[in-house]
Order: sequence, then structure tokens, then C-alpha cells
Amino acid sequence: MDMNEQLAKEIEAKALACGFSSCGIISLDDMDGYTKRFYERLEKVPESAPFYEHLKPITMVRERFPWAKSLVICTTGFRKYAYPKPLQRKFGKAFLLARDSDPSTELYKQKQGFKQWLTERGLKWGGGDDETHLHFGGLRYAAMMAGLGIIRKNNFFYDENGSFTELDGYAIDAECRLYHHKKFRPCAEKCNICQRACPTHALKGPYAMNPLRCISFCNTFGNNQFPPDVKDEQLGTWTIGCDACQDACPYNRMKNWDKGEPFPNMDTYVPSFTLEHLATASDEEIIEKIVPKSVWHITPAQTEKHKETTMKYTKLNDTYTMPVFGLGTWDLRGQACVDIVAAAIGMGYTLIDTARMYGNEKEVGQGIRKAGCDRSDLFITTKIFKPATTYAAVKLAIEDSLQNLQLDYIDLLLIHEPYSSSLEMYEAMKEAQRQGLVRSIGISNFNEREYTDFVGKCSVIPAVNQVESHVYHLKDRLQRTMAPYGTIMQAWAPFTEGKRPIFTEPILKDIAASHGKTTGQIVLKYLLQNNVPTIAKTSRVERLQENIDLFDFTLSAEEMAAIHSLDEGKSLFGWY
Repeated sequence: MDMNEQLAKEIEAKALACGFSSCGIISLDDMDGYTKRFYERLEKVPESAPFYEHLKPITMVRERFPWAKSLVICTTGFRKYAYPKPLQRKFGKAFLLARDSDPSTELYKQKQGFKQWLTERGLKWGGGDDETHLHFGGLRYAAMMAGLGIIRKNNFFYDENGSFTELDGYAIDAECRLYHHKKFRPCAEKCNICQRACPTHALKGPYAMNPLRCISFCNTFGNNQFPPDVKDEQLGTWTIGCDACQDACPYNRMKNWDKGEPFPNMDTYVPSFTLEHLATASDEEIIEKIVPKSVWHITPAQTEKHKETTMKYTKLNDTYTMPVFGLGTWDLRGQACVDIVAAAIGMGYTLIDTARMYGNEKEVGQGIRKAGCDRSDLFITTKIFKPATTYAAVKLAIEDSLQNLQLDYIDLLLIHEPYSSSLEMYEAMKEAQRQGLVRSIGISNFNEREYTDFVGKCSVIPAVNQVESHVYHLKDRLQRTMAPYGTIMQAWAPFTEGKRPIFTEPILKDIAASHGKTTGQIVLKYLLQNNVPTIAKTSRVERLQENIDLFDFTLSAEEMAAIHSLDEGKSLFGWY
């Protein structure tokens, strides 16, 4: 074994001892192909030129490290870790599972130890976390050239365990090589799953991306600046980063992120990352806790936009998160129901509300399939009603609803109205929840007395009580009654179903004019600012967009008080 080969083996052994999953060493000549790929990508997506223009110098590896003779590439796989459910589809895993996310962990210290060893070994080196991976003209390409993995159509590096792998590169002034000869199956020629999964269509084709449309770039380095045609609804629940194209990839699907080893110290800061906490967190807390955990992919100046994102969701008392606004489907039938559900999802709606009594579960299910979105992005509610008022009947009704909707689980299942056998019905719903057929359970149209009596006799507190609520009858007393139990009050009939001339109400019209909004938007915003999640029905596509554009303005305290003066304190539907 010559000295160069011996050095390569030493470096690999030390890298593995310092917690890296694998290590390869290549020459600077191996990076020449990256320059070609760089310009090919620019040609494929010319509109990305503003992004790539200032990155051209990164292709000149030799100029950046004129003394370097070799590039050491180390990988760290994090598929072995569990990723807490509150963080899934909200925070990119590469940020919060990064070795640099918490300097107090052994993982971080081991990485620093590797750099210290390079110095002690007498090697001049550059890179690691002292300089970005871009200084090497693309670490993903370097790792591929070392034989550690493959770059797939979504532009991510994959080793034998998938794409969720952290890469570190070190230029060194010694001549040595360490190539691996692993075989990786390439992407199927016709596969475009990652492209279809990209919410903003940033993936233009195989190995072609417009980063200026990429959620992960825009909500981090891009300072939350998206092209005008990208709607907020397309961003879904992603707050920092986005794993949509990776999660959809067949080479990643086998990973269940609910299971695995706990990532060091993650349990101590998960509560700080919940959407409802972010919405009320101070700037100081975000700067001290959130920004460092993102490995500085966001800046303190961006925190206001991230708070805005969290306004669209509320946490239920069973830890699940529910959108604060959704589409109601009462009285929608046939193909019209299918089309409006599909159109709503296409516009960014994630909460769809139906019920067995509506007789349209099958059409709602068809609309979901027509939209072709990821099931995990949706929150589907349905309700049980008579004659399914016994334990056995409810069990059968749940199975029938799942078949109608063609879903594996229901996000929220409600008892449609109070019955003498409500507790028996609820037992069947609890059993379905334990079986994973239902995630959250609750009730609907229960008044204060009925609610108090019910929760006094059940072991699982309802997550939601869906009731009539609008500007003429907010039901804030019921809301206060349920608050200590953590039950969320959700509104149906926010527009009163024609019971009042709400769209011509002078107070609402004046406030709408001052904000450049419609009276309907003011009505919905009033409910949301009173912490009342809302579902609104419409059969008109043009109203879908209007109803969901609620998060770019705020009603003042004076405006809220003026609207509250309309409250009559009684039901318009004869409920209570």
C-alpha cells in the first residue's frame, strides 16, 4: 500500500469513527463534468438565469482552491431517525436533522473532531461547515463521482437508503483517491412522479429545475419571494423548506418517519416549532430558537412571513393540526360536487367537509381523486347521523364512508347532532380512532348544556364541535365553555344560507370597502379573528378564490366591535 492509498484509508476510517456514514475522495479533474451540467441546466430553464448567473464562479473549483489536490466527500444518513409528526410536511427534514442544527449534540462535536483531525494530520483543508457546499461546484455531483450514490430526476443525491443524506466536502492539499463502485438502479425512463408532486411546478423536467419557483429555496434563501403566479395555497403547510418531490419518490417511500431513533435533543424543541406556537412567538424567540435550527437557512427578517403561514392552521387537542378554513359541500350533488371539490383543491383548499346526511360522500371522493393531490395534504371531515346511532351501526357507517370517499382514514369524524345514544356512538368512533381509521373525533350542533353533559361522561374529549356561527350569532359563550377542554368551535353557515341579507349589510359593506375586500371576505375574517375555524359552501368556482383570500389583511379592534354589534344572540336555524 503506497502512502496515498494509506492516507485515503486513514481519512475514511476517521470519517466513519466521527459518525459519517460513508466517505469518498476524488480529484479536482472529476469536477470538470459539473461545469457542463451547470450550463445544461441553465439552457433547459432559461428563466432561472437570474439565480444561476451569480453562481457561475462556483464551477471554478481550482480557482477557489488553487492549492487543493483532492476533494473528500462525507455523507451522513438520517433515515434512521424518527421525524415528529408535528414537523412533517411543515419543516424540511434536512434542516432539523442536520448535524449542525444543535452544537450541543455529540453528532456536532464528532464533525468538529474530524476537522480537528485533518489539521492535526498536517493537512491543509477548506470546506466543511466553514464554507458552503457550493464552493465545490456541487457536492451532490462530487458524491456521485466518488461512487457514493446517484443523482435522480429531482436533482437530489441518493445513496442506497434514499435521498435524506447530508453531504460535507473538504478540499485537501494531499494527493489521494477513494472511489466506491456501488451499483444504483437509475430512475425509470417514463417516471415523472417527482415532477407531478412539486406544488409549484419548479421541476420542469428530469434534472431540470427553476429554483425561483422552488418552495424550499423561496422560503429560505429566497426571502419568501415567489413568482406572481404562485399562490399561497400552493405552498401548503411548508414553512421552512419542502420535501414534496423527495417524499413522493419511490426510492424514499419505504421510510415511515413516525418510526426510528430519536434525533438528539429534538424532543426539547419540537413544541417551539408547532404552527400555533410560531403564530404567537416573539421575534426574539424565533431568532434564538428557530433560525439556528434551520441551519441559518432563514434570517430574522423572514420571520413575519413564517408567522403568516402559521395563521392558516389550528392545533386540535389530540395533537393533529386542522386548517382554519375549508370548503363545505352541503347541498352539492352529482358532477357539480365533483368539479367544485377538485377545483377547490386545485386552488389550495385542504379542508373538505362532507357528511353522510348530505348524500355526496362518493362525489367528494371522486373530486379528491380528480384533483390528484397528495392525500397527506388534505383534511377530510364527515359526520355520522341517524339511523346509525348504535355502536354496531356506527362501525358500519365508518366503513361505508371510507369506501365512499375511497380513503384509508378520515381526518375528522363528527356526530352530526345530539342523540340519546351519542355516548354509544362515540365509543365506536373511539374504537375506529384506535384502529387508525379516524384521526380526530368530535361532535356537531351541541349547545353548552349538551356539551358539558357529554364531556363529563366521555374519556376522549371532542376535538371539534361544529356549530352554526356567523356575525348574527357568534356563540362566543359556547366557545368560552369549551376552551378549558381544548375543544375547537368550528363554524358552518357563515353566510347564513340566505337567512339574512348579509352581503348588503351596511356595516360589513363599509368595512369591506375600506380594505378593498368583499363583504363575504369580511364575514369570514371576522370569524377567523375570533379563533373560529370556518367552512363555507359555494357552487361557483369564482367564489372559491375569493373565499380563501383571507390572510393578507387584518380587521382592527374597532371594526371587530362594529361587526359584533350585529350579534342577535340567537339561532337563525332554530337550533338554540
